[in-house]
Amino acid sequence: MQDLADFLLYLRVDKGLAPKTIGNYRTSLAATLQHSVASHPVISSLIKSFVFSAPPVRNRVPEWDLSTVLRALREPPFEPPSWADTRSRLLCTMKTVFLLALASARRRGELQAVSRAPRDIVFSPRGVSLRTVAGFLPKTAIPGHDPQPFFVPSLVQYSGHDNADRLLCPVRMLKFYLMATGGYSPGGRLFQKLRDATPVSAQTISAWIVRCIRTATEDSTGRVSAHEVRRMAASWAYVSGGHDLEAILLAGSWASHNTFSSYYLADVVAQPDDRFRLCPVVAGRRIRLS
Repeated sequence: MQDLADFLLYLRVDKGLAPKTIGNYRTSLAATLQHSVASHPVISSLIKSFVFSAPPVRNRVPEWDLSTVLRALREPPFEPPSWADTRSRLLCTMKTVFLLALASARRRGELQAVSRAPRDIVFSPRGVSLRTVAGFLPKTAIPGHDPQPFFVPSLVQYSGHDNADRLLCPVRMLKFYLMATGGYSPGGRLFQKLRDATPVSAQTISAWIVRCIRTATEDSTGRVSAHEVRRMAASWAYVSGGHDLEAILLAGSWASHNTFSSYYLADVVAQPDDRFRLCPVVAGRRIRLS
């Protein structure tokens, strides 16, 4: 035990490794040595002391500006949507994925698993109901549990047909994208690769979101994370007062209040006020979380 404790102290003090990394070392040693000393309470207390002495620093405000992105999505080259060439197809796809991610607060894995079967993507005057393909298991779901459909409202019912904000409607872009990529298909997935129309991976969904933000902000060097879109969507829904916390947790598939507040609740109050004006539905302010 003394040797292990000295080694962990060396990793922390001399090497300057993060507490989480040191915890991974301990886990690896426990599996390799198959010895109970790695799980001894003294060793656990040592790891906890590392965490208390160096709490993780989380940036609650994304480095990119949401209002800048939303403004850009209402203008060329994102508008009008087109499927005429490779670049226009990519721009249309990126905008569709970004708006759906912002409107739904869903994980990238769930977005890539959205079905394009007629029974799973149903449009109505109020919006669209979406469901993932059969057999898909969300990250926090219980095996055997059938994922429930989620509803994305149409922005037109709030902005009208003449307001420029209607160009930010996720339902409008979903309709265009669905028809441009061949329409409904039993057993198929909504989002497809641009080259061969095969299903995309969760990593591709993230890449499209990041590239959309970079294109809209004209910033190719700043820190951008696709996961921030999910965090920002839920945060706007929460601070706007339009939904209770339980509804937001259910919509975003968060396992607990603590997970949401610790890792996803962004400090959107510090952001420019015009974001409330720009897109109240897409940013989650009036989303029906059902």
